Order: sequence, then structure tokens, then C-alpha cells
Amino acid sequence: KGEHFGVVWLWKSQLERPHYDELAWEPFSEAESEHIEREFRAKHRTVFRLNDRYSIDLHLMQQFRTSSPDRRRAIYRDEPEPEDDDDDDDEKKENSLEEEQKKSSDAPPDAPDDANPTPNPTPSAALKGKKEAEKKQALPPRFER
Repeated sequence: KGEHFGVVWLWKSQLERPHYDELAWEPFSEAESEHIEREFRAKHRTVFRLNDRYSIDLHLMQQFRTSSPDRRRAIYRDEPEPEDDDDDDDEKKENSLEEEQKKSSDAPPDAPDDANPTPNPTPSAALKGKKEAEKKQALPPRFER
């Protein structure tokens, strides 16, 4: 068995589907993914032969039949998100939350509302969140394994 990078390379099998649709993509075999990943990490060649039939262009992120280079399909590198092994972060968040709750309970009952402000999103913040969500939809999704 070859190197295991934890990265999955996919090719767009359903051209009529949008780029961000999970159903548009098929994974390369494990051996092909490892081959593509080795070339990707080496950064020596941007175009190389994947097998007897197909070649890969890493600069354009496309695969193509070596015999018909004009017919191309998109490829996508799906890198797993780093695992969060840091339990300290969870403890810090819990302690911070407990401290905030304690501060808010320490405020006198007749204190003005701004003594314990609650964040209310402004319309521009809500619009910004909506725009960010739309941007994320335009990118390929994380694929379940």
C-alpha cells in the first residue's frame, strides 16, 4: 500500500450539476489519489500522466484524455479538516462562559441594560453573514467519507 495522505481527489462526473453539488463528483481510486497528491506536493510538474488513458493538469485543476486533450473535466482536492486534539480549548471556553455568567449574575437588579449588553446583530452584519454563506455555496463542499 502506498503513502496515505488523508486527501481525496475527485473528478467531476456530472457536468450538468453545479460545482458545489456533492453528487457532481466521483473520487479517484486510492492509488490514483496518492499519485496525484504526490505530484501536487512535489510541485515539479503541473501536467503529468495519471494512467494509460488520462493525464492531470494541476495548474488548471483538470483531468483529460491523453489522446483528446481538448476534452477536460474539473478535479477537486478534498483535504480533511485538521482534528482538534486540544481539550484545553474546550476547557477555556467553558471557563470563559462560566465567568461571563457569573459577571451577569453579579450585576445589581436595578442596573441599566447596558451593564449587561447582549449582542444584537446589525442589519449589515446579518447581510455580511448572508454574503459569506453565498460565497461558501459557490465553492465545492466538504465531502463526507
